[in-house]
Amino acid sequence: MPHCAAFGCNFQSKGNKGTDVSLHCFPTDKKRRKEWEDACGRTQLPKDPRLCSQHFSPDAFEAFSRPQLLKSNAFPTIFPHKEPKRLRGASEMRLKKRHRQETPDKKKKGKNKMINK
Repeated sequence: MPHCAAFGCNFQSKGNKGTDVSLHCFPTDKKRRKEWEDACGRTQLPKDPRLCSQHFSPDAFEAFSRPQLLKSNAFPTIFPHKEPKRLRGASEMRLKKRHRQETPDKKKKGKNKMINK
């Protein structure tokens, strides 16, 4: 049964007939196919990999098409495994402190200059 090849996605065509989610075959062009493979986050893909429509932004689809048809230049951009992890507590504080240290304060910039006469 066809299923979505994206890492962390459990969508399968079986049992999802009434949904608006559709599966889309990988491109046949080698360069574009490689880009899709890299984006989906798996090291091994099935023989005939597909991605579900949940991994594409709405503008990746042809307007008013049923079933949903991808535009020829569509690229999958929505992947839960690529979302940045939210830092919490001490980790977040350390990151903020490091950012302050790396970014010079404009007010302090001119105060530490030595004047040579």
